[in-house]
Amino acid sequence: MNSLEQMTLEESRDFVRRRARKNLLVVLLLVGFVGAVFFASFGHILGEMRPAQVETQPE
Repeated sequence: MNSLEQMTLEESRDFVRRRARKNLLVVLLLVGFVGAVFFASFGHILGEMRPAQVETQPE
């Protein structure tokens, strides 16, 4: 299809559906990445807040 042709209604609907699916996939990937980074950083912060365990050596 060159730039001067017009899309049929069917082609237009198909194009919109494909774009919507692609956008949904991108959004899901981004949300998954942000969630993973959030939980990783939250776990790291919790690890830093734990008191350090000092090993006592027997005398």
